[in-house]
Amino acid sequence: MAQWNTKQIAKDLKLIPGVEKVKIYPPGGDVDTDNIIVKIKGADDSLFVSGFDDEDDPANPSDVDVPFIELTDGLSSDGGLNSTDKKVARVYIEIRQYFLNRAFYVVNTHKAYF
Repeated sequence: MAQWNTKQIAKDLKLIPGVEKVKIYPPGGDVDTDNIIVKIKGADDSLFVSGFDDEDDPANPSDVDVPFIELTDGLSSDGGLNSTDKKVARVYIEIRQYFLNRAFYVVNTHKAYF
């Protein structure tokens, strides 16, 4: 499993070309890490990232081992990349590669687990 650390991930994602802003929000469910929303320069669509922690209600959703992370633009319940904006697509690929390079398993949606 890969180590999710919200502060480090947010700091790293800010360095990706095309990223305008990175915001951190509390977990959205019992098995989620913190949620990270990435705003892309010149685009209306954003990207959403969160980890899946298979512990029910982890003690620290900001710093936890995760079996996979969700990366989506939120435009479809199927998750993943659905935006037709090239700027969004470029940043999506960079973020996906960032996680893959750090041994994270990337999925389109947490729903794939259930």
